[in-house]
Amino acid sequence: MFDGGGFGVGLTVDVLDVPSWPGELVPAGVAARPTRLGEAMPVAARTDAGIAAELRRIQQAEARLAAYRAELICELAARRPDALDRQVGEPGAASPDWAPGVGNEPAAGVSEFFADELAMVLNCSRAEATTQAELSTTLVKHLPATWGVLADGQLMWPRARAMAAELAGPARELAPQLIGAVEAAVLPGAEELLVSRLRAAVRRELLARDAAAAERRRAHAERCADVTVRPARDGMAELSMFAPQPLAAAIRETADVYARMAKADGDRRPIGQLRVAALADLVLRPWDTSRPPVTAHLDVLAPAGALVAAAAGHDACAVGHQLPHSTDPTRPGDPAGPGDPAGPGDSAVRGDSAGRGGAPGRRGRVPAAGRSPRRR
Repeated sequence: MFDGGGFGVGLTVDVLDVPSWPGELVPAGVAARPTRLGEAMPVAARTDAGIAAELRRIQQAEARLAAYRAELICELAARRPDALDRQVGEPGAASPDWAPGVGNEPAAGVSEFFADELAMVLNCSRAEATTQAELSTTLVKHLPATWGVLADGQLMWPRARAMAAELAGPARELAPQLIGAVEAAVLPGAEELLVSRLRAAVRRELLARDAAAAERRRAHAERCADVTVRPARDGMAELSMFAPQPLAAAIRETADVYARMAKADGDRRPIGQLRVAALADLVLRPWDTSRPPVTAHLDVLAPAGALVAAAAGHDACAVGHQLPHSTDPTRPGDPAGPGDPAGPGDSAVRGDSAGRGGAPGRRGRVPAAGRSPRRR
């Protein structure tokens, strides 16, 4: 009998050379397949407490299997050294200008083709295989205590994976003693923390022990900034940007502000769709007349004095480049030069419409009355 209710069976394991059941002799209506666990251990026969206990045992088994998988991956990686790889500068070698992105760096001393082999073995993508190899190496070689409690089923795989993911990069450049100190400080309470809080605790310990290293890692991560697109279902795709946190937060906040402005103006589309539309407009700039799509221009009537460089407001700097400080049309540098269609007493205004919907390089006329249509 075992915990949770039910009975166990003692087995003797031996090697038997027994041929499989011939497929043509399988009775009608019976499928030839392995016995399922739910058939050998019927779940309907368990009590609520028994089901809960079985789920905990499954978690422990998954943790042990994850530790075993990490051992297997590390052993296979050790058998694939980079000694036979072409080195930088040799014909056929990987170009250093196309370095892998953050989180995809090859392990030191391991062949650059190991990730491809592992992806084929695991039937997964190369990126997933690279992640598995990195996590396994970090656990087995740099976090032996964490790997030990994982192999014993005392720490669940999601938490062990979180610790390995946070320490994989620092383990490449920091002393093993420092990584061990971080592990020793975080591991005792790791099982009681949420995964997000566990990650934050690891970062705090790293920062407290080596702030300079944290800054170096930040600079390295910033160099790995990139924008990627992943296909999704129903004709959609996911646009992902890996960027410094303040920049990413500012971009998202900007898109959200414009989306909420549109919502306040009566746009009935979902707020998420409005954020996407706002971000697309800010990036693609459909009003830019240097591009093929048709746009419109806006004529603004304003006093001529408001167009000088001293004018207050958001366009003062731009206007300072469009008009001289003097409004005398006879002074050099005045936009109303020889051959300009503007008549006496008029001054021509060059309205640079980049990003404002007007035609670039066009000129509006300032009537003698002192008011000018400014193309924006």
